[in-house]
Amino acid sequence: MSDLGSFDSRNALINDPWPTPFPSSGFDLDAVGVIHDASNLHIEVENEKASFQLFPNPFTNRLSIHASISKQFSFKVYDSFGQLVFESMNNTADDVVNTSDWKSGVYLIQLNIENKTQTFRMIKL
Repeated sequence: MSDLGSFDSRNALINDPWPTPFPSSGFDLDAVGVIHDASNLHIEVENEKASFQLFPNPFTNRLSIHASISKQFSFKVYDSFGQLVFESMNNTADDVVNTSDWKSGVYLIQLNIENKTQTFRMIKL
């Protein structure tokens, strides 16, 4: 056991930086995950790129949608069974959806703007 490792509150070794098979000196950089993500979507509309941000991902009690375009858009949210759980029409800017009564799981957000559709997957904790 190395004296360079870190210990948790029960004094159990949680990482031992030496020896290790990883060239990064003790951390498997391939196992690092994104914990908080603002997901970006782009839809081409009349020679103008509409940019949308959906965040946070994963979300808990609210889901925010930000649009960089002044044109109206709508979105629908489906659960993992394909059931429509939320729909919002005629949005022109930012929207915040209260998701506190939604069950944990995977949701598909379908953005629609001028007959163009883009779908993105989000996770509710």
